Amino acid sequence: MTGIYVTAMAPPTAENTSFSNYSMPLYVVPGTISLYENASPCWYRFYDEGSISEQTPVTEVTVEDMLLAGAKPGDTFQIKSGVVPAEATLPHLFYVSSNPDVVQVTHEGLVTIMEPQATNDEEIETYSYREPADVEIRVYSMYDDVAPAVIKFDISTGVDDIVIGDASGEIDRSLPYEVYNLNGQMVGTDRSNLANGIYIVRQGSKVQKIAVK
Repeated sequence: MTGIYVTAMAPPTAENTSFSNYSMPLYVVPGTISLYENASPCWYRFYDEGSISEQTPVTEVTVEDMLLAGAKPGDTFQIKSGVVPAEATLPHLFYVSSNPDVVQVTHEGLVTIMEPQATNDEEIETYSYREPADVEIRVYSMYDDVAPAVIKFDISTGVDDIVIGDASGEIDRSLPYEVYNLNGQMVGTDRSNLANGIYIVRQGSKVQKIAVK
């Protein structure tokens, strides 16, 4: 080992025997060096025998715009995500689905919409349509104080909303936006003159589903 990287804001509980070598550098989140220098047992030994330096931490998780109207069981897509700043010390990301029975995601961010499963002795062929399922995929950084990016969607209309950190995802109707039908075709730049139905509204990284009645 050539170095230890810890993203915890407070020194984790550890014993003096946790590492066999304390002469290597320890890298910690900015502003926490003094905490690790004085944390006994274990962590103070890096200060005495090696060194303790600050990392360049992730400050934000990003997800590229996605418009996946009409997503259906069996479809797959790749989440294109990243971190800010690009030179972060540990830029690794983790993907978690809130309902793997409906939507699965791999460690690399590849999403698969699952086929519905028969229950109560019903035949699978009876599932000509599955009710929309509220599913979130959260994209986490290794840093515990950074909000995850959240992708919200259902299997009947694809992506319903993308939330980065604490962003509300609300569409600002006073600013330009685009309206798409469920086939992914742009049908206008406002809601006027739309026929009754379900549409996808996109404004930058914000994507929402609307119903026109």
